[in-house]
Amino acid sequence: MNDKSRREFLKKAALGGAALSVMRVTPSAAQSKPAINIDMPKTSAPMEYVRRVDFAAIAKSSANERLTQILFDHTSGAKTCSIFCIKTPAGGGSPAGMHVHAVDQIFYILSGTMSIEIESKQYNCSPGSLIIFPAGVPHRNWNGGSEPTVHLAFNTPLPDPDAPFAKSV
Repeated sequence: MNDKSRREFLKKAALGGAALSVMRVTPSAAQSKPAINIDMPKTSAPMEYVRRVDFAAIAKSSANERLTQILFDHTSGAKTCSIFCIKTPAGGGSPAGMHVHAVDQIFYILSGTMSIEIESKQYNCSPGSLIIFPAGVPHRNWNGGSEPTVHLAFNTPLPDPDAPFAKSV
């Protein structure tokens, strides 16, 4: 993220606007599968005690677009966890495929049906489902349905912003 983009992000965050970030898949020379990094600013914005999911931005996004809204992370006062709202288009899924994290990852499904695989078992998770991916346990998630899924993603402890978030396995 360049300095101008970072300033715009922080300005929107300070004004209560949606902070949107795009996940990127980047090849890693040390591994044959890509690492997942999330472009995020490295400085903190003033604390907002009430956060809102920007459902209008989700609705305006294209049908094939994966969208990540940052609700709470190291740039907005988080000390112990991060929280994102993620829209995954039909046919989309984890950019890393089967992967692990150094932190616990918890999803709460708001809309659509998310398919997951964890410990060689597959599940279809409808709205209201709480999904728990313990740190170090290989898993993947995808949208095999015909409509986008929207879910909240909680990561604890707070992921290191300077380390790849996911490692493909």
